[in-house]
Amino acid sequence: RRSAEGGYFRGAYNYASILGSEGNIVEAAAWFECALVNAHEPTRSHILCFIARHESQEIREIALRLPPIIA
Repeated sequence: RRSAEGGYFRGAYNYASILGSEGNIVEAAAWFECALVNAHEPTRSHILCFIARHESQEIREIALRLPPIIA
């Protein structure tokens, strides 16, 4: 959580994954979005691929709103 709050994209991604597995989907979605904003390619695309297959519809919708950056 501390690294997520510090703006580190891997911390945000990991924290979001934990929250999602605990069923806290709303907060997980917010942290996945934070991870996407702070990550660089190709990591950003990998995160998008993961959340596009997530079991939660709310989290999958993030992938639809934020398409990959095309270099």
